[in-house]
Amino acid sequence: MERPETRVVWDMSRDETARIYEDIGIKELDVNIDIRDRDILKIRNSFTTPENQQQTPTKKSISDAKHACKCQLFQNYAHGCEIDYFATLSDEVMLSILRWLPQYQLARCASINKRWNRLCMDDSLWKTVYLCEKKFRPGTLARVLKRVGLAAKLARGSIDAPLSQFNSIKRRPLHFPLQYLDLSMCSVDPETLAQIIRVSPNLRKLSLESCTVNREVLQHLSSLDGLDELNLCMAQEVDGAQLGSVLGKLSKLTTINIGWLNLSKSDVSRLVQTLPRGLEKLNLSGCRGSLLDKDVERLVVGCPQLTDLDLSDASSLTGEALMSLERLPSLQHLALSRCYRIPNPAQLSEYLRRLRSLCAVELFGLITEPELKTLSSFLLPVHINTHPFCSIARPTMSIRRQEYIWGMYCKA
Repeated sequence: MERPETRVVWDMSRDETARIYEDIGIKELDVNIDIRDRDILKIRNSFTTPENQQQTPTKKSISDAKHACKCQLFQNYAHGCEIDYFATLSDEVMLSILRWLPQYQLARCASINKRWNRLCMDDSLWKTVYLCEKKFRPGTLARVLKRVGLAAKLARGSIDAPLSQFNSIKRRPLHFPLQYLDLSMCSVDPETLAQIIRVSPNLRKLSLESCTVNREVLQHLSSLDGLDELNLCMAQEVDGAQLGSVLGKLSKLTTINIGWLNLSKSDVSRLVQTLPRGLEKLNLSGCRGSLLDKDVERLVVGCPQLTDLDLSDASSLTGEALMSLERLPSLQHLALSRCYRIPNPAQLSEYLRRLRSLCAVELFGLITEPELKTLSSFLLPVHINTHPFCSIARPTMSIRRQEYIWGMYCKA
């Protein structure tokens, strides 16, 4: 049995057919054109040429009105048609677009209108900021830090007092929610610095390297219960007696850099007895004649969990201090650079071999190049003189990673 033949018949008038073709953007083929000529014409019309543009009908179809293409958007702007296409986007889509902009461009976009200001100042876009080597006029820093939710890198900047102005904050009490703050080598007066610490109770990591840290600043530091990393290297006007009592109150501290503070013998003796027991990394370099062997012994008893210890430039230390370090079962990195009363390389190697967990040791200024090769072969696999600069509690240690703060990327 043969199947019935099925045929599709186009039962439309010629005028209606032409209107439908025009609506979907195609033309009816001329059956009188040869097949070869028809293929050539199809290929030629696929390119955009001035002749093709002239042949395009000026009348807009229904589909063009409903589905505007990208080129038409630009044509509308070119003809002065002020259409805000961003107004059709939801806040979530706008935020996903704005997060790709640098923060200085976000500040400019915030002045467009109220909606843009609300979106550009959203907390999700200001979790981290990178504002190194910037000058902050009176009242401007508070506007920035009150929006930063996580980290701010303000190293080598200049902060003018006052920190905030009542007109800019509408008389609301200041509160900075940030947790990581780098103020290394900042030019800021102690009163403003104390105010920044006072209104930042959530700080976990803080760097005040080369800043002026007076008694008022230390007093506010003692109220940071969640602080676990503190860098006071080369800070000025530090009261050694008060510093010991402040560090004793910060029980969660695990990393401290208090190198080169010009502490006296009594200050160092009191300090090593008040350090938190859970301390893991300590930089006590630059004490010169103030750090004695008995202080190292007290330090070992009070902080048995130390893994990184920097005692560089302590000219009074002898081999007895190295014998005390044997009671640190987790010590991995030790710095004894320029401790000139340390024993000769032969005796030094014997002391270092007793440190079972030791992975690296810094002995700059103590041994010559031939002695270094001999000592390296004797202490394998311990690395010797691989870190000329101490990285304890420092937020950034590499020029290539300047936009990072304690391993976290800060958006510029």
